[in-house]
Amino acid sequence: MTAAEEGAKVLVVEKRETATGIREDIGAINSKLQQEAIQENPELAIDKMEAMQELVRYGAGYVDSESAFGGKAFPGTIRQYNPGTQPFLKVNRNGERFANESCPYNDIVYAAAHQPGRVYAQICDANILEDAKRFHTIGCSAQTRNGGEKYIQGKMDEAIEAGALFKCDTLDELADKMGFTGAAKDTFLATVERYNELYDKQNDEDFGKPAYRLSAIRTAPFYGCWLGASLLTTEQGIAINEKGQALDNDNKPMPGLYITGDMSGSFFANNYPCLMAGVAMGRTLTFAMKSIKQMAGLE
Repeated sequence: MTAAEEGAKVLVVEKRETATGIREDIGAINSKLQQEAIQENPELAIDKMEAMQELVRYGAGYVDSESAFGGKAFPGTIRQYNPGTQPFLKVNRNGERFANESCPYNDIVYAAAHQPGRVYAQICDANILEDAKRFHTIGCSAQTRNGGEKYIQGKMDEAIEAGALFKCDTLDELADKMGFTGAAKDTFLATVERYNELYDKQNDEDFGKPAYRLSAIRTAPFYGCWLGASLLTTEQGIAINEKGQALDNDNKPMPGLYITGDMSGSFFANNYPCLMAGVAMGRTLTFAMKSIKQMAGLE
């Protein structure tokens, strides 16, 4: 049995040997089969939040996943947590702040890729919605503020129920729930204190984040979650011509085959420009309409 399994004591019918198995067990903890196992073996029962807490503490970042695009996934039960795109305080497993959080998705996950476990924790307090409105992020991230209180509360409740988001009355309790122990816990609490100092100064002396995207972490309840990256789009794609037709190995149009969207034309060959909100959707719609006109003989 792996260290992650030993720490998590995850409810199982058949012991798993990988972190992927732990993730699957947490996701299926309410299944009929496992409920029957609880009745026969009550000592196997465990709270989902406790299981996720131990998984974070003992797990090792990404795991193999047959369902995930690219074959890798961060073990967890939430595919996307939109509030996680907000520029709140982010720390690594040692409790250290490691980047300017006010940056495009690909930048923060690239920075996290150089941290222990390739994951990071996001920390905020009860003022999450007011802070998100002030942050005024763009693109897909804007859904957090645009959705309003009902949307963000729903996302948070979902994540708390899944054991992926921790809600605590004190920062000390949050540190424990997040799995910080020993020196890492001391560093985490000191990092939050330092972050509050930077907020009071309205000057990020450590990483240069704009003042309007700083936030205080003083008002209970406090929230924390572990986040990891996932693949969004290929930065190459199927080559197309100006009509949207797919090109073969000789760069000749393939009859009847049109490609649109992020996967076409190497449009994002160098990066995915998160700061140009709408560029992906706009291009997708434009080439989709053009392709339809081509197929209908209108062009």
